[in-house]
Amino acid sequence: MKKIGLMYRSGIWTVKPSKIEEFIKAWQTQVEWLVENHPSGWGGEALLLQDIGNPNKFISFAWSTMPEKTEELLAGTEFQSFMASIKDLCEEIQPHRMRVVGYSASQ
Repeated sequence: MKKIGLMYRSGIWTVKPSKIEEFIKAWQTQVEWLVENHPSGWGGEALLLQDIGNPNKFISFAWSTMPEKTEELLAGTEFQSFMASIKDLCEEIQPHRMRVVGYSASQ
């Protein structure tokens, strides 16, 4: 698969310490919904990483093979409803749209 130019969605999430488990569950539920309901636009893999030294800090990644469909999906009411509900679990959310400009992998 061509990697250069591939679009990623990324987020940096600072979660309220008492809401960590609820956040993880909500994130997982939303990602599963996205993959099931819009499989053509998602690469089939999303990651949620938790900072070992700062356990209320998370970084999420998901890639899209169809950026225009992804943007349409994320502007929709279902995703916006999810974001509104998850805001209550977080102290800060930093969403990012990123594009691969360099790539290396061992064979």
